[in-house]
Amino acid sequence: MSELLQPGPAPIQKRFAGLLQRKPCWVPSPRGWLLLLFCSAGCGVALFFGLYPFLALNRPVKADDLVVEGWADDYAMEFTVREFQDGHYTLLFSTGGPLSRGSYLIEYKTFAEFGAARLRGLGLASNVVVAVPAPQARLDRTYQSALALRKWFQETGQPLKAINVVTIGAHARRTCLLYQQAFGDGVAIGVISVPNADYDPSRWWKFSAGLRDVIGETSGYIYARISAWR
Repeated sequence: MSELLQPGPAPIQKRFAGLLQRKPCWVPSPRGWLLLLFCSAGCGVALFFGLYPFLALNRPVKADDLVVEGWADDYAMEFTVREFQDGHYTLLFSTGGPLSRGSYLIEYKTFAEFGAARLRGLGLASNVVVAVPAPQARLDRTYQSALALRKWFQETGQPLKAINVVTIGAHARRTCLLYQQAFGDGVAIGVISVPNADYDPSRWWKFSAGLRDVIGETSGYIYARISAWR
């Protein structure tokens, strides 16, 4: 019986007196939760429909040199030739690493060389088209291409203040970021996005190619941002 009369454990506020204090906590009401739900849904919809315009950055700068990624489709190469001629550029660079397929059937072993040959086939003079191959890379192939181009400028001693890079669709923002990381703040990097012909950019979510492209480029851009310390 005496055991039942023993005092129980002291309340937690007494046991930790001076270390804890009680404060009121505000929580949303049912109407507040409903408002938060609508706001979150609205932000999600805006983010979803704004993904492609955000990724397909089109921001050229005043530059004497133009760059195109050698893997680009023919319609992008045709656009690049027109941009080179209309923009009165001095040199046009084709970048890219080793061909991933068919290299044993043709004389070109890299996307850079293959892209340069296509540009010459579209009517550009050989002395204005420069192929700058990049090494084999399983990751960061665009970044490796940018590093190879920076090395070309360093080795040739050509002055460089600004360049414009032509790429396709949603790849543009990541391309601009990676080139800026490779060249540093001393070089102005512009980017020109050619609309992807595989789907309607205004309704990209209705096409399997659009979904793959936008989701993949979103992941790639986030990865490039996270890896910005390189």
